[in-house]
Amino acid sequence: MLPGVPELYPAPKEIHPVTRHKLDERIRFQIELALAGPCACLTTIAGQEAAARRLGLSGAEVDLARAGRSFDVKTSSVLALVRATRAGDSQALAAARRQARTAGVARLELLEVEQIARSFPAEEPSKLQ
Repeated sequence: MLPGVPELYPAPKEIHPVTRHKLDERIRFQIELALAGPCACLTTIAGQEAAARRLGLSGAEVDLARAGRSFDVKTSSVLALVRATRAGDSQALAAARRQARTAGVARLELLEVEQIARSFPAEEPSKLQ
């Protein structure tokens, strides 16, 4: 994603056979932060903070993203979709999809978000609740 900062999960090669629709880099990075959650590794934290600065994210935005939240309505709805996908609750997932669409998230972006959420290792699902 960013030079010198390893991605926490592989980026989907292709979302749709006709249109390659990728999430905004800031939103994608905040998803990474939410899925990674709190990390005590200083190297990881330093890399995340450097990447966040390059993307123009504030310290408060980084802290919120690590907790699975955001000040931005669209990003907040995306992170809610990540939480619902990880939880496996079909009603919460349907509600999160509706909320994200209302916030302006494209259908192909929804698919990408859900794909990312499902592909991330399920070590501590409670940190996204």
